Amino acid sequence: MNTSALNYRKDQIRELYSSEKTPQGKRNLRKEFHELKDEISGNGRGVFISVGSMVLIVLVLIFFIYP
Repeated sequence: MNTSALNYRKDQIRELYSSEKTPQGKRNLRKEFHELKDEISGNGRGVFISVGSMVLIVLVLIFFIYP
């Protein structure tokens, strides 16, 4: 799905949430809303390197370049 379709569905869920009466129905809508929000924002994409591992990589590179 493209981003505009996901945003449209997110808006639909937002409207349905106020009209939903049962707690289970609200819970399902909230879950779907958060899944769409995560998909739109791109969570789970890319590689994240911590600062400590970045420092370690730089030190190893320096050690091999300037023995």
